Amino acid sequence: MKKVLPSVKKHAPRAYQEISSNSKAKSRWIKNRGLLRDVVEVTADGPSTVAHLDAFAGKMALAAFTELTGRPIELDGTLFTQWYLNVGLSQEAYHTHLRILPSFSQLQQGKMTSDGQFWLHYNTDMKSIIAALIMFHGNLSVMAIASDGEPYKQALVEALDDISGSNRPGSRLMHPIDLKLNSLRDM
Repeated sequence: MKKVLPSVKKHAPRAYQEISSNSKAKSRWIKNRGLLRDVVEVTADGPSTVAHLDAFAGKMALAAFTELTGRPIELDGTLFTQWYLNVGLSQEAYHTHLRILPSFSQLQQGKMTSDGQFWLHYNTDMKSIIAALIMFHGNLSVMAIASDGEPYKQALVEALDDISGSNRPGSRLMHPIDLKLNSLRDM
């Protein structure tokens, strides 16, 4: 957390104010590899923090779609994202995701890889639908489902509408155009 806070402060000052408030942090003990560790738990539920994480998750869904299908998603496509901070994604849920996301990938440019930065577990038809679990340093995980294929778009909306939005923090059902419009507003 200490490593990323300067960047958050520079690029998202309102989110920094929300998460650096003393009222958002509390000390607690967790069991890690059989040992108890004293950690500081920070609640990241402020409106600016949530908006930034929603936008980041949406952009990761777009990037995963492009990487796995070889093309950008159509603007009328459907995106579902669910982000989890730190221990928000339980081991049980993680292993459940992996059962349906059997493929593994890293980004590579020359000899450099994303190993140690993030991991991508996925499943795709390589044409019009992807499902991916992207994990960053074990601190942030993004579950993404994206499609612009006619047989899938409406079915995804119907299946995922009930589990997204304010009744499930961190989850969002949207269209790629929503991300584009929000990015233009932020300029």
